[in-house]
Amino acid sequence: CVRLGETPGAGGVGVFASRDVERGEVLISCPTRTVISAAETRLDLDEGMAAFVGAMDEIRVPRDCAPPGASGGSPEGDPLDDSTRMQLVLLRERHIAETTPLLLGDETDARKRKRDENARFSGYWSPYVRALPGDELVASLPLSWSESDIHKRLEGTALFAEVQTERAKCASLAAALAAHKVFSAFPPDAFGVGRIKWARAVFWSRAIALPLAGWGRGGTHGSHDMKKKTSPGTKRSSGDDGALTPLLDMCNHGPGISAGTSLQTRGASWRLVATRRFVKDEEVRIDYGGKGNGELLTRHGFVIPNNPFDTCLFRVGKEKKSFLLHRGVREWREFPPGLRDAARNALADEGNDGDDDGKRRGELSFLAATARRLADAAATTAAPRDDASDAVAEEDETKNIAPKSRFVPDASGFATSTPFLAERACVIYRESQRSLLRDLGDLAAETIEADDDDEQ
Repeated sequence: CVRLGETPGAGGVGVFASRDVERGEVLISCPTRTVISAAETRLDLDEGMAAFVGAMDEIRVPRDCAPPGASGGSPEGDPLDDSTRMQLVLLRERHIAETTPLLLGDETDARKRKRDENARFSGYWSPYVRALPGDELVASLPLSWSESDIHKRLEGTALFAEVQTERAKCASLAAALAAHKVFSAFPPDAFGVGRIKWARAVFWSRAIALPLAGWGRGGTHGSHDMKKKTSPGTKRSSGDDGALTPLLDMCNHGPGISAGTSLQTRGASWRLVATRRFVKDEEVRIDYGGKGNGELLTRHGFVIPNNPFDTCLFRVGKEKKSFLLHRGVREWREFPPGLRDAARNALADEGNDGDDDGKRRGELSFLAATARRLADAAATTAAPRDDASDAVAEEDETKNIAPKSRFVPDASGFATSTPFLAERACVIYRESQRSLLRDLGDLAAETIEADDDDEQ
């Protein structure tokens, strides 16, 4: 009872009700065998896939692009994590889709028989891959921006280093694959940097944590938070990185209960159930979960103004120990656990020592100064439109000068796909980072003032 269609105002594709749907009705149902999960990256579906799986087991990727504070790993490199294995299977299926006939009627009798018997084989997911966005998907993500655009839009924020690291990982992975005999047998661009970026964009924008044993967070049956995007790095993650789920991954985001859907499992199938009434042609959305704008921008290419789930990475000391700032710093007037101890240790490493009162005041002053410095570094590169800019626009109109692209949020509050998207999205992201850093700086300064008042 659903159909695919263009999303009004957003320039994308979504899932819509093809008729009126009552609460409790099944919107989408599909066998779990159609899903590309971590388990599928270890199956010997046929001789070709067996060799491919063996090659993925042997690949080691150098750690010279590891993020600050990373540790561990072997000298010869790290094995592929589950998310990367799924991305490589996706690329293999894309290659098969591009080099085999499009129509099922052109398949060999053996493949027809396997498909009729619900058996999986090399090329089993090719129809799904053909329905995925092409390389244009990558263009909206920071991973594909030019060096100058990355500097202009993200320098001074935590996301700047993350994007640079991700780009280095893509290049490092491509080099490791090219050196292996199984992967080198494919055309040069099949597993090149460009294709790897595409696979990463597809995976991280579409991976869904299914409520099946060993798939996704918790691994329990029943309703579940559906989209879970986490930073890659965990080996044998038992499904925590999610899975590629045909059709369900075409659903756009709807926050919380407003989405009106629940993902459930029944035996060997999953189904999306309506938790409220849908009218014909209404878009069917799922809740991606609480995601900060940094993650939304890098994984999906959009941001949410005034996002209540925003976070900011705050690193302290020589070892760059990381702490996550969130709205609770302001709302609950609480420092992230362990942050003040880390600040005290950082001061001690710099030779700043003293009595307990001096240390307490020093760590708070250090946090206040550091947070404000980072907040200044995250200053926006372009100011939002205001009355003055509107006046300029009116003057341009009288002079027949073509108007500049305006930022226009759609009904869901997302920054939609206009020529101004990337610039405006980064303005929103930068402002959220500054806000969280200022919250920390203000809390540290106010704590110092409260301590001074108590001493008087």
